Amino acid sequence: MRETGNDLPLTMLRERVRLARDEVALRRQDPGRRDDLSRAHLELRRSLEALVHELEQRRLPVPYALHAELRLHQDIDPR
Repeated sequence: MRETGNDLPLTMLRERVRLARDEVALRRQDPGRRDDLSRAHLELRRSLEALVHELEQRRLPVPYALHAELRLHQDIDPR
């Protein structure tokens, strides 16, 4: 199965989310680089949005924790 528009399988979308989470965690350790942390949050939000969108397109369940994490990052960076 492929992701609508991005042509990425779910496993790749999940991996993008995992990598983006790791990047946010890494950037939080260096508070002197706010811009890097903001970019990491934005990438995580976009990765979460892509995964949630694809799950919904396939009519698969979206775990509550995933919805909650996406809302959190939308609140952090509402762009």
